Amino acid sequence: MFKNKITAIRVVLLILALAVVAVIVASIMTFSAGDDDEKVKIGCVLIGDTNDRGWNQSHIEGLRVAAGRLDCDLFYSKNVPEEKEACEKAVNSLLADGCSIIFLTSYGYGEISKDIARSNPNVAFFTISNSDDVRNMTTYFARLYQIRYLTGLVAGMTTRSGKIGYVASMENSEVNRDINAFALGVRKVNPDAKVVVSFTGSWNDEEKERECARNLIDYGADIITYHEDIDYATKEADSLGVYTIGYNVIYGKYSDKLLTAALFDWDEIYENEITEFLKGKSSFSGGHWEGINDGAIRLSDFSNYVSEEAKRVVEEETNRLNAYWDIFSDRIIDNKGNVRCNNGERLSDDELLYHMDWFVEGVEFYGK
Repeated sequence: MFKNKITAIRVVLLILALAVVAVIVASIMTFSAGDDDEKVKIGCVLIGDTNDRGWNQSHIEGLRVAAGRLDCDLFYSKNVPEEKEACEKAVNSLLADGCSIIFLTSYGYGEISKDIARSNPNVAFFTISNSDDVRNMTTYFARLYQIRYLTGLVAGMTTRSGKIGYVASMENSEVNRDINAFALGVRKVNPDAKVVVSFTGSWNDEEKERECARNLIDYGADIITYHEDIDYATKEADSLGVYTIGYNVIYGKYSDKLLTAALFDWDEIYENEITEFLKGKSSFSGGHWEGINDGAIRLSDFSNYVSEEAKRVVEEETNRLNAYWDIFSDRIIDNKGNVRCNNGERLSDDELLYHMDWFVEGVEFYGK
């Protein structure tokens, strides 16, 4: 028996502290990175080609830079569809090459690669989608939605029609999150504006994406942005003399009507992840989500069409983000009138990563 209540409280607090430490230790995975005299081998699975001038090229280029800086070897499998058999075949090829860390770079790979990850517990798997129930697999991504919000401010202060077109691949948490963030930015500065979304059902369909851009322009949209692997939609809009906002990376030339772009810095993201792995400090609890304060994402330069007032507002909101404010906080209403977040609250990362199956007020859908 404890002599007094203070001693009992101290013991309970000590037990709780030890439990917390145990949880933290359990979340730090230790992997075999190969023999000491061999370079660490990094694997990557791509849904498209390495020279697509879009999503896949940006990932492989970022990995090449990071692997070069850290003296690692890089292996990859390309043109791998989001199908279980194809994904497992690609991963098995990388495992045969001796890869001890594998990056799965398309949203659909997460769920279909869980079994092969479980079968290879000494290999570290990183996926940009759901991976919260596999011990050696974690989510890695960047909070691009923060920059999407900033581009939404620019769009909202530039539009004259009050309609901004958004060509998107499909409904999932990643895509929906960016649409919502963009719309929140638009509506902050232009409460009556609408973000009109046209889904293609695919990550890469040039004909469909260009068609969607044209349809949205005909509908009255005077700015076009997109969430696809390649920038077909904004290239189409640019060719028609319409304002555009870029995404992920900018390849090729645009007119000055490219107002700005929400960009990843994949080389920094990959270098951070691989460095932690090499140090044996990779945490596989809660995911890795880098934001504006980590150098993982950025806003591109503004065109001459962006007003000084818009630049001032973007700077003010950037300062708020740098102070660790997050845009998915305080009162948020969805486009069906439901309250999704109240004043003084903030949506959890779990909600943002895995459960964003709704859209904020001001988001509409072309053809619906």
